[in-house]
Amino acid sequence: MKRNSLFRVVLLMALATQVFISCGDDDEPQPTAPTLDVYEEKIEIDGLYYNFHGKEAGMSYAGGTGKNKYTYKGDVIIPPFVKYYGQSYPVTSIDDLAFADSKDMTSITIPSSVTKFNGSSNFWNCYALRSIYCYGTNAPKCTYTDTFGCYSGGGLADTPDDIYNYCVLHVPNGRKEEYASATVWRKFKNIKDDL
Repeated sequence: MKRNSLFRVVLLMALATQVFISCGDDDEPQPTAPTLDVYEEKIEIDGLYYNFHGKEAGMSYAGGTGKNKYTYKGDVIIPPFVKYYGQSYPVTSIDDLAFADSKDMTSITIPSSVTKFNGSSNFWNCYALRSIYCYGTNAPKCTYTDTFGCYSGGGLADTPDDIYNYCVLHVPNGRKEEYASATVWRKFKNIKDDL
């Protein structure tokens, strides 16, 4: 009986060693980042949702309805890069409806890597949004003028234009005029070049 148990232990050790050696092989192929040319992917990474467009990433609408609707809360910081399948992708856009209905989001930090807002209603119904920190030297291009729109009677912003009255837009030092003359961004009444 002892001999049978000893045989099993030796056999298990041999199998474990074989598995360990085969798992540690550096010549095994590693996963590579896919090349996605469509806007259909909604990939959640560290609590934020992204679309991947070839070699770039964009903030994505998380989706859902009713109780299952995903929205952002508090202070949201968009990273300049996101890792996916071991490769870094620059975050270059905020896509259609990306932060829509995030009624409890109070601030958003947008890195300089974001150069465009694709689609419309990117920040639709973000009633509590009080601060936008936009680090781009140039104001990101907005596809539509309803980027920051709100429905009537939603709280702090009773009309689509109210957000431009109470939300503070923070931009890089010396870039206030750039934002004050850019489509959509020029609607903000309080632009501070303090970044």
